[in-house]
Amino acid sequence: MNIPEDLTISKGHPRLFINNKEFAQMKKQINWGYNTALVKMHESYLELAAQSVEDNDPFEMKKSSSGKRMLAVSRKALRELGACSYAYRYTNNKKYLARASEILDDVCSFETWNPSHYLDVAEMAVGVSVAYDWLYNKLSPEVREKCERMIQSQLFETSQEPRHRKKFLAHNNWGQVLNCALACASVAFYETNPEKCQEYVRRAVTDNAKTIEFNYAPDGIYPEGSTYWSYGTGFQVMLNSAVASVYGSDFGLSQAQGFQKSAEFVVFSMGNIKKSYNYSDSREKRYSVPGLWYFAYSFNEPDLIYNELKSVTAKNNAK
Repeated sequence: MNIPEDLTISKGHPRLFINNKEFAQMKKQINWGYNTALVKMHESYLELAAQSVEDNDPFEMKKSSSGKRMLAVSRKALRELGACSYAYRYTNNKKYLARASEILDDVCSFETWNPSHYLDVAEMAVGVSVAYDWLYNKLSPEVREKCERMIQSQLFETSQEPRHRKKFLAHNNWGQVLNCALACASVAFYETNPEKCQEYVRRAVTDNAKTIEFNYAPDGIYPEGSTYWSYGTGFQVMLNSAVASVYGSDFGLSQAQGFQKSAEFVVFSMGNIKKSYNYSDSREKRYSVPGLWYFAYSFNEPDLIYNELKSVTAKNNAK
């Protein structure tokens, strides 16, 4: 792995995952309507955004019945912030901007993102980072300041505490989700502290490389099974893409031993009776696997998404 000494980010917002030029090209393809799968996924995100606007549910810090997690809140925020940010970027309809701003204002007013169960922090941070970056020029200074304060206190600062630092080195999916959050936030909030954000990017990539080696080498067989492959690898490809979107390279993460082959593993672990080989912590039911689209594109292996294409075009499953 060769990470450059200079990790300066000079690109303006939006810069996570897809820049304005690439977004415009995608928009043309959607408007042409020839790519049925792309159109279906686009429609599903507009529907999710519209539902969020209609429901207008306030976000409150609520833990599960066990009192341990607020992961359901973080996941709802990640889902709706992503959808509303996308919908505004595509349509320029201010109702989506208003809804995203409301969600950011709510979740960034929480006393805590519950670092005792650090997945809560990580998934919330990814959602906030995407919305902050994609809507940066349209958000009020007050909302931006709230986002910056919470990312600093709940992610950047806590990630350096010894009790939480070790979680970023986890060999399981936690090492992928947490380092994805750190990388996305470092890219999105780079201007708030350029020197520290460069340090966090370097740390996220370095720590994550160890997790990749454990999870995929040598043959791509994921220790936790296909269900957790979808979860962990979904955040892994976001990490790879976040870094590559500003540096033009993921610094070798996607070339790690076994990583490319793992896409074949997850395809073949799902049989033709629509059930998965449910060893370890995996479930028997077959679910859509969005991460496969990254592999199909990045490694020019379109056959990997044969079942995904059927799923998306048959009915609206992108949610």
